[in-house]
Parts: sequence; C-alpha cells; structure tokens
Amino acid sequence: MRIFFVCLLFLIAGKTFGQDTTATHSDIEFAEYLVGNGMYDDALQLFRQTNRTDTSNVDQWNYLRGWAFYNLKMLDSSSIFLLKVSPRSDKYYKSLFFGAYNLTYQKRFSESKSVLYQIPDSDTSLAELKRIQLAGINLLEHQWREFETNSSHFTFTNYCFSENETELKGLGADCRSFKRKSPLVAGLLSAAVPGLGKIYAKKTGGGISAFLTVSILGALTYENFTKRGIEHPGTIVAGSLFSLAYVGNIYGSVYSVNAYREEFYEKVNYRVLFHLHIPLRNFFDR
Repeated sequence: MRIFFVCLLFLIAGKTFGQDTTATHSDIEFAEYLVGNGMYDDALQLFRQTNRTDTSNVDQWNYLRGWAFYNLKMLDSSSIFLLKVSPRSDKYYKSLFFGAYNLTYQKRFSESKSVLYQIPDSDTSLAELKRIQLAGINLLEHQWREFETNSSHFTFTNYCFSENETELKGLGADCRSFKRKSPLVAGLLSAAVPGLGKIYAKKTGGGISAFLTVSILGALTYENFTKRGIEHPGTIVAGSLFSLAYVGNIYGSVYSVNAYREEFYEKVNYRVLFHLHIPLRNFFDR
C-alpha cells in the first residue's frame, strides 16, 4: 500500500525515471512530505531524479537532502549537503550544527571546529550550544585545557542542554582523574609474579588464571626435571609449555593495560557523542 501511495505521489509530482528536471515548488513540498514522514529512501529517489535546482529553493533542497542522509546515518553525504545551506535560510544554524556534528562523529575534528567557529556569539543560546560542541571535541581529542576553557562558558540554565552540560563536566573530571597504567610496569610485575600485571590492569580474573596456569606448568616442569632429568621428553614438553605460558603472561599483561585504556576512552567517547547529539535535537526540535 505504501509503495502504491509513493508511486502515486511521484506521478502527481510529474516525475518519470531518467528525467533531468529542475526542482519546482511542488518538488520541495513533495520532498518535505517524504522527509517529514520518515520516507528517507523515497526522498533520496526524488533527489536523484531532480538533478538541478533554481536559486530560489536551493537551500531548502540541500537541507532536505542532508537531513534525509542524516536520518539514514550516511553522515558524510549528510554533512556535504547540510553545509551547503546558506545564511539566507531559516535552517542555516541547524544545518551548521548538525553538519559539524556529522564531522565530529567521523573524527574529522578540525573540519568540525572550523564549521562551529562560523557561528557568532551574538545569540547567547547558539553561542552556548557551540561551546558544548567544542568542549565535546576537546574531550574526544584529549585536550583538557581547551575543554576547561570551553566548558567554563556553560551556564547550566537552558533546559535544552543543562543536563548534558553537567554530564560533559563529569566526563571531563573522569578523564582528568583517570590514572594511566604503564605497559612496562605491567610487564615487569608479571615477570616477577605471573598474573600480577593483569591485576594491575584491573583484570583480576585474568591475573588469577594466568598465575594458576604458569604455576601448574612450572610445578610439572620442576617435577619432571627432578625425577627424570632435563633431557626427558616429559621435561622438554612441560618446560616448553611453561615457557610459552610465562612469556604469554607477560605479553598479555602489557596488552591488558592498553586494552584497559582503550576501553575507558571508548566508553567516554560514546557518552561524549551522545551528550553532543541530544542538545542539538532538544534545541532545534522545539
């Protein structure tokens, strides 16, 4: 039924496949209908069929196209069209902010900041929203001083993003207090006491497992050595397994430290992006 309805709308709009037509006012209304009702794939089909736009509706056309790509999570394409929207459009600031967010999500931080710097400080709400985005980028880039500078402009008074400002400040404090573990220390600890490096890296279960494995293999090697001699196959096999487990225990401890750090920042980055996105939706969807 939906397919029939969409096809009917295309016919009403005067579209046929393979045409190269200029977008008209009716095309804009049709695109607004499709995007407004979540029919983003259908909207993109319309955009593909209409390859040119006149200057009177190009901003709305670019906005709708960028917004459709955004909702389909095609963020690279979304940012391209959103950032084509000119200051003449009433969607200009929304397009700038979401275009910048798309770039931030793609880790294109320098480009995102360049877009945000275009937003003037004359409007206090927009200026504060800009500071939120910049502060979030600072956290993603581990620029703690810059984060403190931008977050110092948080007022915590705008209901659209006061909660997110609080969360970002908390994440900043977590990052500043995060104690980085040393891979060298982890390796040395596990060399001295198998598994201790993993416990140092907050992997207690893995540390205990490594300690038991190396200890058991070490005991078997010692028993075979004392009873059968160093050249006995049992001693050689047990000794080889012990050596592998011992070296693996050291390497695993070094890896655990790196994994511990990556897991921490991965969780932080996810929460930062969340608290950058929600203020935009709250502010512009009012």
